[in-house]
Amino acid sequence: MKYMQTYVVSPLIGDILGGNHWMDLRVFSFFSTAYDELFRGKYGSAFVLEKYFFETIKNRWKQEHAGIFCRFDIQPNLIGFSGNSNKSYQSVSYKIKNSIRTVVRRVLPSLWL
Repeated sequence: MKYMQTYVVSPLIGDILGGNHWMDLRVFSFFSTAYDELFRGKYGSAFVLEKYFFETIKNRWKQEHAGIFCRFDIQPNLIGFSGNSNKSYQSVSYKIKNSIRTVVRRVLPSLWL
């Protein structure tokens, strides 16, 4: 896989922190060749995209770290509204959550919150 960057810090995610098995689809990207290889035509109508993408990327990352960049180095600051709760990303609760994630990302980058 030569179409993505390498991420070298092993993530503390999933069952370790209570079952986080979701990929954040608000901010993600990959080359079309990566999509073709990993996802095109490999899922049906009865699935949850966030979970399918997360498991696929996590499993590939475990097989070979090279070529997969699982996380941004800095916490994205989103503007808009959550599709789940319709809550503003600029609300106090989201700003607090974003601040915590920013600090943790710098201090302990392997801890995915």
